[in-house]
Amino acid sequence: VCRFIPGGRTAVTLTCGATGYSRRSFVAATAVAGVIWATYAFFLGRLGGEAFKDRPWFGLVLALGIATAVTVGVEGVRRFIGWRRRRRDGVGEEETAGPEPPAEAAGGQESAG
Repeated sequence: VCRFIPGGRTAVTLTCGATGYSRRSFVAATAVAGVIWATYAFFLGRLGGEAFKDRPWFGLVLALGIATAVTVGVEGVRRFIGWRRRRRDGVGEEETAGPEPPAEAAGGQESAG
């Protein structure tokens, strides 16, 4: 799955190394993932090449539009879930600003001025 997410391959590789994941399992999983990713990319390229053979700019604009729509959709869902979670937990705007200083630090000291 990490091959299909930008930056995912690097994050998973570093995590596997840091946690001592089995090298044999990692190599096997990476080989399978590489074959799946290459096959997917090959067939997607073949399909796109045939579909947009006479209008390559249309294919580019369509791809960028789909990528933008997916990004906006995922971010919208993420923000909606966060909003619902804050609403459910009763966290208001004033509580998300940060913790208040302790009472003795807030007004217990007088300036020598």
